Amino acid sequence: MLHSETPAVVRRRTPWGVAALAVAMSVGCAPDRVRVDDGTRHQTWEGAGSSLMGWSDEAFAHYGNERWRSLFLDDMGMTVLRINLLPLPLSARGVHELDVVRFGPDLDANVARLDYETSSRARLYGEVARALQAQAGPDGLKVIASVWTPPHFLKQGATLAHGRLDSGGGHLPMDADTLEQYGRYMTASVVAWERRFGVRIDALSIQNEPRFEQEYNSMALTPPQYAQALATVATAFTAAGLSTRLFGPEDVGPGPPGDRGLLEHQLSYIRAVMAEPTAAAAIDAFAVHAYAGNGIDSDGQAAPDNWSAYWSAIAAHGRPSWQTESGGGAPDWDHPGGPLMLANVIYEGMTYGQVSLWCNWMFSQPVPLDQHALLGQDLEIDAPKYAVAKHFFRFIRSGAQRLEVVPPQRDRVKVTAWHEPQRDRLTVVLINLRDGTVRFEVELGSVARGRTLSRWQTSSSANFESLPAVEALPGRLGLELPGRSVTTLSDAWP
Repeated sequence: MLHSETPAVVRRRTPWGVAALAVAMSVGCAPDRVRVDDGTRHQTWEGAGSSLMGWSDEAFAHYGNERWRSLFLDDMGMTVLRINLLPLPLSARGVHELDVVRFGPDLDANVARLDYETSSRARLYGEVARALQAQAGPDGLKVIASVWTPPHFLKQGATLAHGRLDSGGGHLPMDADTLEQYGRYMTASVVAWERRFGVRIDALSIQNEPRFEQEYNSMALTPPQYAQALATVATAFTAAGLSTRLFGPEDVGPGPPGDRGLLEHQLSYIRAVMAEPTAAAAIDAFAVHAYAGNGIDSDGQAAPDNWSAYWSAIAAHGRPSWQTESGGGAPDWDHPGGPLMLANVIYEGMTYGQVSLWCNWMFSQPVPLDQHALLGQDLEIDAPKYAVAKHFFRFIRSGAQRLEVVPPQRDRVKVTAWHEPQRDRLTVVLINLRDGTVRFEVELGSVARGRTLSRWQTSSSANFESLPAVEALPGRLGLELPGRSVTTLSDAWP
């Protein structure tokens, strides 16, 4: 079973006020050590979340039950739902129309032309979002939307597939009339979705992975085309009075060790956006997808040097760094690109890429568990990927600030520390990538004074195991970290 007990249950198993953990240090065997500098703070966390698998007949039953919502909101602590914004001009089956539909200056008339009823794929996201919003706690629910494709008739060179459900590839003609139609369509899409489901779309990405053309819904935009399309949507939003934020470009990166090619693709879009005045003023967050070069495999090998280079290139623009799609890698603990590497990739994005929002591709899926989701169709399976993600996302909540760790890693042990000022909560996550046990010291600053931190650990022998609490006084906290493990210390309960 998944460890989905309520905070009260866990506290009975690990009561507050347990004496500090004492770890005997052998003479001549000094432990590895890092220092948490609570006076130096970095990015503010905006939330974690995922998308859904919306092309399966079983999807409604899988995502529509109370168990799924409880795991998403309460057990994992996710607060972000990424949706596929897929409205289609009104049709009988929710497919791409072959006839051209014209969108005029009347927003209400344009909204009436869009269909969120007959297409189960378009309806799924809205119904799940509405159910999640109704049950969300004080952190609320943030919906971010990505567009995989505009209607087929707005593109050139695209191919219809899967019974006209998908418009694969192609490009957007950049003439004035098409751009005007595109801007009106995107504006009406957001308004129609919000009116239909009663949930606000907080932020929109105008094109998912704009460098790739696939047989499924997709569209290619060069960096200058992307910037012009973004400016078009921003102008249309302003004219309609929409406050929806814009994020992107959602290209793949930052890439594997020693390869800056994917990073350069992502940055080429950002440079084009910042060179176009309207687009530059409109973009609110830079988002990247953490995949291998093919845009499919989640191999868990993103390099810290690449993340650092990425943040160095975008920091001056003053926008937050988001990671909005990554599968998380293989589900097997012993796989070299498996759950332990998922912890490593999240850590590297947070530490070196200054990522403040993280979305897995899918939280779960109505098919067996694979590299794309944290859980499969059986929501009761104790999955290591799920446990590893929970070490971060259950405790690091919106408003938390990342504290400086010096050095951020020591002998393949990596540490990230977060403090949420409003609710005064502290969380420290430690990843031991070594095969053997490590004796480790964390030097905590004044932010730790008076705290008793509950402790959880995931390794090859147990998932999210509750361990004795530790008293986090200012000074050095000694810990013993098993080989290939993730450990979380926290007093941050939702």
